[in-house]
Amino acid sequence: MTKVQLHSKRIFPKTADEVYKDFYGKITRSIKKNTTISKDEFCGKYYYLSRIYEKENQTDKFTRLSKGLMELLVSKNLDDLAGIVCSLLIKLNSNNPNVAEDLALRGIAIARRKHDPVHIASKACSLNEILRKKEPGSERHVKYLRIENKALKDVCRNYEGDASSRFCTVSSKLAPLRNYEIKLCNVKIDIATHTLLADYNAALYEYEQAMLLYKKNKDLYDSNPKNFTTNFVNALTIAEKRLKGFERRMEKVLQENTLKH
Repeated sequence: MTKVQLHSKRIFPKTADEVYKDFYGKITRSIKKNTTISKDEFCGKYYYLSRIYEKENQTDKFTRLSKGLMELLVSKNLDDLAGIVCSLLIKLNSNNPNVAEDLALRGIAIARRKHDPVHIASKACSLNEILRKKEPGSERHVKYLRIENKALKDVCRNYEGDASSRFCTVSSKLAPLRNYEIKLCNVKIDIATHTLLADYNAALYEYEQAMLLYKKNKDLYDSNPKNFTTNFVNALTIAEKRLKGFERRMEKVLQENTLKH
């Protein structure tokens, strides 16, 4: 007769909280031992953990736990890892603009401390994608569009200089300058669109700046389309549509003002 050895090894899958506890424990042990935490590994495990909580419909709980993790990472000057946590949480809370805004502010504060305009723009952009759907043109939306606009201008202005040296992400390289310019173009169109009635001249200035960026990059694309990614082409197409939409809206405003006078 074959002897069967009984042991205490668990055969049931761990709960989300148990997986999180293991993950958090490994992070704290690494911090205490002062060992390097791989950003790639951290990112992969953290995203995996988020999917477990999503599957169990516990995104709110995951957000609360992750805020604690983010505070720990910030306190230990592990801002890169804290930024990873923040970016994912903003996306997970797309149905709650107030929570997303709080997270974006935390992320922007981290990026500002590192003087990192790329990540300031990234966090503001993540929130703007939510606000564009939930409350387009609101005071809060315009506020974060301006923050994104300022950061992207910084990146484009200093692209060959200190912006690239300040950039810090899981990815090792900056995107091509044209990618940031076309993002800036679209942000400027959004600002112009949502401020046209409140400040016509300022909106017109943003539109003119956006048009310059669009024409520059459209000419580059037309000269050699094969050198451009699908994402860039999509952004260029969106910019063209938004520019035309703004022009129609501007004409309507001018006609209405003419009739009033």
